[in-house]
Amino acid sequence: MKNTMLILILSFAYFVAYSQKGGVENEPYSTTSSKPFPSGKDVYGIFEGRGACQELAAVLKREVSADCYKTKWSLYLYQNPDTQAPATYVLEGSFYRQAIRKGNWRMTKGTKSDPDDIVFELEADNQQTIYLMKGDDNVLFFLDNDKNILTGNEHFNYTLNRVQKKLVE
Repeated sequence: MKNTMLILILSFAYFVAYSQKGGVENEPYSTTSSKPFPSGKDVYGIFEGRGACQELAAVLKREVSADCYKTKWSLYLYQNPDTQAPATYVLEGSFYRQAIRKGNWRMTKGTKSDPDDIVFELEADNQQTIYLMKGDDNVLFFLDNDKNILTGNEHFNYTLNRVQKKLVE
């Protein structure tokens, strides 16, 4: 009994000493681009990611071919430079190649699982609202229309990560 208790205590001490420490935020990753990108006080952030095509198409009520496997996203969120209030956005991606999606965004609270979660709502004329949950300052998670988090599959997740772009000349 003493040996079992000693093993449990030592195991617990090991996991506490070598586990991830709380409070460490994700850092934006650097990416390069051959085209100009926005910067300045009116830019809230630039986010990019890839996700499974069929599932996001269903949430966004978009028709896609049966062989659509993945989607690529670039989201530019703009804010009022004086008040930092949400303003407009530009969404480029697989579903918006012919016409880049533009509209207004706002921050609200509440997902299906937590009424305190911060949710970004991206609205555009005559298009399905896109809901993104703020994980932290550098990560956004796609939500379905009932504000449930989309969990992904064995190949893709439904996250957008903040990026810091560098221009390639």
